[in-house]
Amino acid sequence: MKDILGIFLITYNRDKYLKDTLESAFSAQSPLKSLDFTILDNASTDGTEALCKEYASKYPNIKYIRHNKNIGGNGNIARALATAVKEYVWVICDDDLFDWSAWPPVEEAIKSKNYDLVLTVNKFVKDKQNIAQIFKELTFLPAGIYKTSNITGGVIQNILANIPNMFPHLGAACAVINNKGKIFVPEKEVIPLRGADRTPCETLYLRDKEEAVYVPESIRNMFWAVGYINSAQMIKDKKTRAYILNNCSKSGFFAFIFTRFRDNKRYYKDNFRNMCSVWCCLNFWQKIQFAFALLLIEIVYFHCNFSSGKKTAGK
Repeated sequence: MKDILGIFLITYNRDKYLKDTLESAFSAQSPLKSLDFTILDNASTDGTEALCKEYASKYPNIKYIRHNKNIGGNGNIARALATAVKEYVWVICDDDLFDWSAWPPVEEAIKSKNYDLVLTVNKFVKDKQNIAQIFKELTFLPAGIYKTSNITGGVIQNILANIPNMFPHLGAACAVINNKGKIFVPEKEVIPLRGADRTPCETLYLRDKEEAVYVPESIRNMFWAVGYINSAQMIKDKKTRAYILNNCSKSGFFAFIFTRFRDNKRYYKDNFRNMCSVWCCLNFWQKIQFAFALLLIEIVYFHCNFSSGKKTAGK
């Protein structure tokens, strides 16, 4: 495996979680402990650097790289994928914990070299042939181990261009889908406990919160659904793209749009750019559903405001 799989861990200012991740990755049971392991540190200001250097002194296969500047979590993902040289690359996060009892089938899939993409989790995948479920699974960064030969210069440019859409790594996933690559889905999850379950997710595409820099509204108001739908633009086949979006929720596309864009009105100042960017990604029937969902949201909010106004007047 040492000659086949390279591991990248991206981190920034999360030393208390990173310690748990490193302990799990270099435990006696871990299959990673002897593999080439690169830590990309986004110029952390807490105890991350000292912790990484401590582990690097214990394990000579760890390469610790501290960036001069914080290039953002998504920038760090792109850098990892762009610099991978082993046959397969796995990018993990600084709050991941692993169940190594689920690893053997994943390792066999990698060793076979028959797969363009090897999944490590299956939270959403109930049907191993369902590309919509697989695509949704891959929004979770460590869900995919990618064959690096598929990550060409053009794919890297898509990855870089998709940084503002929250999921740069979906550029690699879309390349596999576009090329009708072979995908392995495991029965058990290697990462059963995800970072989002342990601590609130930080917005990876924003810079250091303490830095006094203006962040454009289009980036500040980006959220999961918009990033997900925009990322699907990288899927070449229109039917496949439509299928993925139509099945992004168990409740269907209309319910998904209504729920998510109700949030757009609640929390993102009814951001017009979000609506326009999503509109451009949809086919004709999806645009009809999108328009009706937005209309329904306006009706609901008008009714709520009207009812609230009547109650205030009654007092």
